Amino acid sequence: MQRPLVISLSISLAIIAAVSIGIYVYANAPPPIPISFTVKGVTHNFTVAEANATADEKGLMNATVTNKTFALFVFNSPYRWGFWMKNTYYPLDMIWIDGGASGGNVVYIQHDAIPCVSYDPSQFNCTIYLPPSVADYVIEARAGFANSSGITNGSYVSFDYRG
Repeated sequence: MQRPLVISLSISLAIIAAVSIGIYVYANAPPPIPISFTVKGVTHNFTVAEANATADEKGLMNATVTNKTFALFVFNSPYRWGFWMKNTYYPLDMIWIDGGASGGNVVYIQHDAIPCVSYDPSQFNCTIYLPPSVADYVIEARAGFANSSGITNGSYVSFDYRG
């Protein structure tokens, strides 16, 4: 009569393993990437979007930037994510947002970040722009976008995922 006990234990262990794997996959899944954002009643489409962003992501590096060019960095967790301007040809505004999948509040804006044109790989001499508080999204836009759009610290930015 010990066979049913062994089968029950085997089934229980299989269920526990399956649930554990499911939780791990869900917790480490890339965050969803919105196609646009709305701030101050105006919607803007993303040109470039990076999920699970890391320091190696490119955003608007090597890109032609216009008034309608926007890059989004989506991070798995809030942190004081730093950015630099290596291989970027235009001054940018960087907008750090802390929130959830539906959007969040602007916690910091770096206005008119200057491109790093004299990068020396042995020196790492590009300025790193670092927010004073944590965020899980960063939007890059052409310099002047934040001011011309009336975006300030505390402004709410919503994200749209419809395709």
